Amino acid sequence: LFIREADEENVVIIITFLLLLVVGRYLVRSVRQGIIENERSEQLAKDLALANDRLLELNQIKSEFISIASHQLRTPLTAIKGYLELMLDGTFGALPTHMIEPATHIDESVRAMALSIDDFLNVSRIESGQMKYEKARFSLKELTEAVSRDLRQAAEKKALVLEYKSDVLTDTMVEADAGKMRQAIQNVVDNAMKYTPKGTVTISVEDNIVQNKAFISVTDTG
Repeated sequence: LFIREADEENVVIIITFLLLLVVGRYLVRSVRQGIIENERSEQLAKDLALANDRLLELNQIKSEFISIASHQLRTPLTAIKGYLELMLDGTFGALPTHMIEPATHIDESVRAMALSIDDFLNVSRIESGQMKYEKARFSLKELTEAVSRDLRQAAEKKALVLEYKSDVLTDTMVEADAGKMRQAIQNVVDNAMKYTPKGTVTISVEDNIVQNKAFISVTDTG
């Protein structure tokens, strides 16, 4: 296309050679850079896979540790709780008046610790896919009323008013795990009391006959 005279042939060949040399150099560099990047990506993928395997292993070890520790802690707490209840009930004789309040505080602390251990154990079971539910029919109204009664003393110590309101038209019978339902309600009420420096925490139970459902609400002034 460019050669018009014979003496121009060498010039065109030299220019073409230089262009090919430059372009070829860039092509080789690009291919080499691509190979390096691919090798680097493969190495990063291998490192990531190894790190992921290690994290899964550590997570399994952590779950096993939580499960074992929870079981080991629960055994002595059960014994402490049992003896405290016997002491407060007067099984070992009348408890001196000045010892009743400290023993009651210890009993409350043991109950709180037992709930915390249950929380840790449940986390371990959820992560391992071994959470078990024992479903049974029970009255949601009665369960909520019992939780309110158990937590009322703790609320009074914080100078809070813990109210329980029930506006139900049925027996509010539900089918669920009563223990876990109790724990869920307690956690919500505990949070309400924790973040309410003064005022009232109200637990309400309502039902809807049309929808065949029961509702629990926790409101606070915090």
